[in-house]
Amino acid sequence: GSESASLTRRRSQSTPVTVANRKRTLDPAILVVPNFCVGNVERAFALLTEAYAQHSNVLTILKVDPAYDPMRSDPRFQKLMHQVGLTP
Repeated sequence: GSESASLTRRRSQSTPVTVANRKRTLDPAILVVPNFCVGNVERAFALLTEAYAQHSNVLTILKVDPAYDPMRSDPRFQKLMHQVGLTP
């Protein structure tokens, strides 16, 4: 009766917080390569910039991960590599 109604209310009240937390913890760097591969180049670089601002650990592999090879010739990628400290 009222116990299940109370539980339902609590679940519905906690859902927005849970969803918001999931969105905040998603590392934007994991979406860079898929966006680039489907032609969303500007979005890919926006995600890289966001990842940099969030101090993403994924950025530490930019220099060695072959998944980023197609992006290497872009000056924005080179600039980010420098900002991260992966190039002199």
